[in-house]
Amino acid sequence: MKEVANLRPYWRYRHSPASVDPRKEHVAWDGLILKHDDPWWTAHTPPNGFGCKCYIETLAERDMKKQGLEVTDKAKIPFKDGGVDKGWDYQPGKTWFPDLNKYDKQTARTMVANNLQDGVFQRWYEFLQSRVAETLKKPEYAALLAQKGKEAKDTLLKKLRADQAHGEAYPVAILDEEVRQLLGVSTQTVLFSDYDAVKQIISREGQAFTAEDYLAVQATVEQARLIVQVGDFKYAFLPQGRKVYVAILQRTEVGHEVYLKSFRFGFGPEEAKALRKRGKVLKDEWEEAKG
Repeated sequence: MKEVANLRPYWRYRHSPASVDPRKEHVAWDGLILKHDDPWWTAHTPPNGFGCKCYIETLAERDMKKQGLEVTDKAKIPFKDGGVDKGWDYQPGKTWFPDLNKYDKQTARTMVANNLQDGVFQRWYEFLQSRVAETLKKPEYAALLAQKGKEAKDTLLKKLRADQAHGEAYPVAILDEEVRQLLGVSTQTVLFSDYDAVKQIISREGQAFTAEDYLAVQATVEQARLIVQVGDFKYAFLPQGRKVYVAILQRTEVGHEVYLKSFRFGFGPEEAKALRKRGKVLKDEWEEAKG
């Protein structure tokens, strides 16, 4: 997210000691520091090869000063050619997909579906999962995990987001005109950011929730039987047998972007019944959730 980039604008390339077959280029890049928007990251943002476990460490201005760090002289960066596997030379979620609002709905839907099925999204999501799991093993996180209560949980999430969210966002659904009007937005693209993915990963731990489950976001927002607005959030419910898909969306203030804040499974209409009493019903076609 942009807020994170503003607070921690420096990215440091880190080579993971967990790598089974370390590349000499990746070892050489370990520790180099550039601004988050430097073009070098377009091709070199890790993971940048099969089996690569490298990652990015975000740094604030105060971190740079406290540790006596400086931005790396790009003229001195080794291995200007090589070190990045074919097909990995892009910055995830930023340059690899075009502006989907320029395409008709069906074309855009096909592009999103292909993205979710061709392994790119799965690779990104699973890599983020592994980074979160590895980060939680650090002593400072272990102390937070041991604490109880909402304050400790919020502090943990805030710290994780600062460490792991780098402003990436993937399209996961395309809105039709009816839903766009219900949500009051101009965009047809629903984005899922790493900022929100970090929370999803923590919240879905132990639920066997995988990257493939996000394929159902499109159907949930497009075929929702009930949409309820509570505050800034829109809850879309799609019952499928005994399971209920629940997608929570939030638009930016001017409606130019829509983000998937949460996606999960529910069971039965009870949650929907309670929620409709608290919010404004925008779409009401789920009979079992009435009353």
